Order: sequence, then structure tokens, then C-alpha cells
Amino acid sequence: MRILLIEDTPEEAKLFQIIFYDHEVYWCGYGRSAIATIKTHEQPGYVVTDLNMPQITGWDIVDVVRARWATVPIFVWTNQISEEAKFKAKQYGVLLVQKPNDIDDYGRIRSILETSSV
Repeated sequence: MRILLIEDTPEEAKLFQIIFYDHEVYWCGYGRSAIATIKTHEQPGYVVTDLNMPQITGWDIVDVVRARWATVPIFVWTNQISEEAKFKAKQYGVLLVQKPNDIDDYGRIRSILETSSV
């Protein structure tokens, strides 16, 4: 399965790629490169985006993804889940998850992605 990962922390992106070794993971380090990728690539099975990034937010990414691929499942992850983020996630119809802190958390993320139908 193809996963588009938008994450500005290279270490977290690398761990994600290791955990999802058996998936095709396209990593974009910044929001603007993600927008270019979204506009030029085929629809992935999932999109996983960081919420808080420089230049552009995860919500901006969600808008672009929805405009291009209306039905692709989107997972927004963040270090701090606020009430506002919960509200927006519900409005957008995306899954909001706590960013992984260790290898077990990445396993949890993998399980969520593989069993969810956002």
C-alpha cells in the first residue's frame, strides 16, 4: 500500500518508514513539497500528516488532499491534542492521533492505519 507521509522531523519520518517497511512510503519533509507531490502523484492508500509544521499546517494539507482525492483516508498526528484539533478533525472527517514517542507507539499507529476506515 502507498502512504504519503508529511512530516518535518526527519528522525520521525525515518522511524515511520522503518515501521512501515512493507508499504510504499512517500515522505515529504515540508508542507509545500507535499502540495507539489499531491498535485503530481497518484492517490495513495493513506495520507499521514503532521499538524504543526513550518510554513503550512496539517489542516492546509487536509484541504489540498480533499480537493484532489476526496475519499483518501487522512491521519493527522500531533504531539499535543487540543480541543480545537479534536473539533477540526471531526469537521474534516479525519483521524487525529497522538504522535508516537517510542517504537511501541509506532506499532500502535501501524495498527490504527491498517484497521481504520476513516
